[in-house]
Amino acid sequence: MIYWFAPPADSKSGLAVYARDLLPFLKEHGEVEWVRAGAVVPPGARRVYNLGNHRDNAAVLARALAEPDIVLLHDANLHHAALGLDDPSEAFGDDRALRLRRRGVWLEPYEALEGALVPVLRRQKLILVHSEYAREVLRMRGIGVPAAVIPMGVVVPRATAEKEGCSIGLFGHIGTNRKVGEILDGVRSLRARYPDLILKAVGASVPEALDGEPGVVVRRGLPDEGFFKEMAATTLFLNLRYPVMGETSLSTLQALALGTVAVVSELGSYAELPDAAVVKVPPDAPWTGPVAGLLADPARRQAMEAAARAWVEQRHAPRAWAAALREALCNS
Repeated sequence: MIYWFAPPADSKSGLAVYARDLLPFLKEHGEVEWVRAGAVVPPGARRVYNLGNHRDNAAVLARALAEPDIVLLHDANLHHAALGLDDPSEAFGDDRALRLRRRGVWLEPYEALEGALVPVLRRQKLILVHSEYAREVLRMRGIGVPAAVIPMGVVVPRATAEKEGCSIGLFGHIGTNRKVGEILDGVRSLRARYPDLILKAVGASVPEALDGEPGVVVRRGLPDEGFFKEMAATTLFLNLRYPVMGETSLSTLQALALGTVAVVSELGSYAELPDAAVVKVPPDAPWTGPVAGLLADPARRQAMEAAARAWVEQRHAPRAWAAALREALCNS
């Protein structure tokens, strides 16, 4: 029996969706129980703690600190989760990052927040991550615990829609690191060549700065069906970020699964995406040139759309995820 520690189904954390979608495939390999952080489990039972950078993950983080075993690490930093602990110093220690965050200071370089990552991970027996980049972060921080890379399982959304002629989409949590101001400036410049270009911002968290902006369509709070229909119809999926927080982007993989070409920052795990399916933009390079090239070349987009679907189906199929996870657990 594997006890799968993750936020409950009604949580705002994406790890609840991860558990809901993927655990049925893991159960094909044996017994798995999705439990809350406070669940009583038998002594010596195998625990998998799902840790991500959201306050709703604080309780699971506390349990992993108290009873270490196996961590499935979804983000290479846990500062938001640690700040949700009753006593954040358990994770941070008495370090400068904690003192600054308590005063409301935003620390952009996530390396400054590593105090929320190192103490809990050094106690574990095994760490599972979704990218070579995340494993390298662990090595660079001297974690010293065995780490294995497994794919992120993706249940392909059930959505079909005709591709729009000329649209760029931002999807999911559109936070402060998504370069919204730079994207708006770029879209305005692209309209000189593509006057019908639409920028779509779709997700639960869309900056208010986009409201009322000409040529911008904002969709908040869509149900899954509507969210994925918008994604499937979008010409190009845009995921430019700085800084990255060590994440593997589920929304990017979902877009690729739906056959939407992605343009991403060439940073972190995004740099590991296949060149046949995505266009990667170095962090200091202009992104409008690559996007204009794709908009002008439907044949290239169609080839990339097919490559994207095939790659997600091969690499990130839920059963491939379950088999890789089970193998990692058996070898630990």
